[in-house]
Amino acid sequence: MSVLKIKPNLIDEMQDYGSFDVNTCFNCGTCTATCPLVKEDSQFPRMLIRLAQLGQSDKLIASKELWACYYCGDCSASCPREADPAEFMMASRRYAIANYDVTGISKSIYKNKLLVFLYMLITGIIITAGLVYADTSRFFGNTDHKLMGGYYYETIHYGGLVFGSLLGLVILLGVYKMYRNIDQTEPLRKQEGLDTKLSLSVKAHLLWTTFWETLINEGALQKRFKREDPSTQPAHRPSRWVIHMTIVWGFVGLAAATALDYLVKDLLLNDPAGFVPIWYPIRLLGIVSGLLMLYGTSYSLYFRWKKVSDYYNTSNFDDWLILTLIWFVGLTGFLATLFVYLPQNLVLGWINAVLIIHVLTVSWLFMLLPFTKFGHMMYRPLALWIYDYQEQKIAYAQSHPMETPEPSPVLTIS
Repeated sequence: MSVLKIKPNLIDEMQDYGSFDVNTCFNCGTCTATCPLVKEDSQFPRMLIRLAQLGQSDKLIASKELWACYYCGDCSASCPREADPAEFMMASRRYAIANYDVTGISKSIYKNKLLVFLYMLITGIIITAGLVYADTSRFFGNTDHKLMGGYYYETIHYGGLVFGSLLGLVILLGVYKMYRNIDQTEPLRKQEGLDTKLSLSVKAHLLWTTFWETLINEGALQKRFKREDPSTQPAHRPSRWVIHMTIVWGFVGLAAATALDYLVKDLLLNDPAGFVPIWYPIRLLGIVSGLLMLYGTSYSLYFRWKKVSDYYNTSNFDDWLILTLIWFVGLTGFLATLFVYLPQNLVLGWINAVLIIHVLTVSWLFMLLPFTKFGHMMYRPLALWIYDYQEQKIAYAQSHPMETPEPSPVLTIS
């Protein structure tokens, strides 16, 4: 039997994660009435606000509604008490990410923004010093591959492997903690003993089909996000869905280009720093993806600066930080690629600086992944997949009722 944990000061604790004022909320239900995602079994944001007011932290961060919300802002625009339920939803998501973080770094970052810059400063000094030391000391030997006449490829490669392994461990622990929280919290466990009623093949089939449905609908196409009313967007302004998709697919494309480049140049050709023409397919993929990402982040930053709509009026510290880092990753990556094809005497003084800034911004971006709003890129699709899988199991069990087995005959001796 699960134990219900109550946090009397939950609302006050969540104030560190967003500027909302749901203490003024009197549960009139206007936000729920205007929310386009509300269904019979999901009444948000009203339900989540009520959970926070009751101090039910575990239920709050395990709710499907937390990750289904796309912050359209309709609930805040219609709230008669100006409680800003939309910002509460975003704060709840940040609060959930902080609670899934096993290191405690996320909570510290949200409570003291200066720690973010201290964290970035210390890691930046370590990374830069490592690059310079390996370059000047010939740490990896005399046959290392240099990038653009600058720092050694091996330093970045092996340093990235160590860093990526530690980061991956933190992410896996956070994901496992999220799964355990969802698995042990109502209303997910709607039917006790459901798993025992379904065969292994049925569960495997549902697990696989829900994975692909979530990956395509929520990840690749983000169909729920696209349902935003186009009439609210001026014809000359890209929609939030377009901006979000260019950032997502630009990011995915750059990751794919990096992985393919390593596969071909490093593993197959054993020439990681080798020159390739600009029409090299993997290089073209990286250039196009980088431009897409720059397009999306530039518009997102500009709209936040100009506050062109209710959605962009309220931007948290980590919104600005993550978007700025993504923008610099795209810009420095594009410049680093461009410098390869320009006369070296024209760009020699800029090569090392651009490369260091690119390595730093990439490192900072991924170092902040498990600890900021940026973490929703892994938590959100996984949470929705878990819930969809459970709901599909319940639907299957209801549409395929199990026959009650006849009682075994009892042997009696007269």
